[in-house]
Amino acid sequence: TYEWDRYNAILAGINPEFDIAILKIDKELTPLEFGDSEEVKISNKVIAVGNPAGLEFTVTEGTISATREFNNIQFIQHSVPINPGNSGGPLVDKNGELIGINNFKVTGSESLGFALASNEAYSIANSIIENYDAQNE
Repeated sequence: TYEWDRYNAILAGINPEFDIAILKIDKELTPLEFGDSEEVKISNKVIAVGNPAGLEFTVTEGTISATREFNNIQFIQHSVPINPGNSGGPLVDKNGELIGINNFKVTGSESLGFALASNEAYSIANSIIENYDAQNE
């Protein structure tokens, strides 16, 4: 059974281009571990976690199709259906590690989704955190 806990949070910062938001929560939580997106293998199974179309806590499976670079940013192409509510959610590998942040799909095509690679997401998240810390010292 999935239970909903609620916590007070402060928005530490966002990067809307890549659907990344950092929330500061005063509670010890177990985060997803970042996997190394340089280690992903074509045809590996992955899952997307999100709330597509407002449906709560949905998990959808697919496979890694390729890695792609757009504007010098690394993305993971996958076959997991991405719908409104999945964007910004984690792409998780068989080890339970976050290997990407679901970002966009190609309109008019089925199962052609892209996730910001975890190494890129980690760098962007750390930049947001460092900026927040610098403003709040």
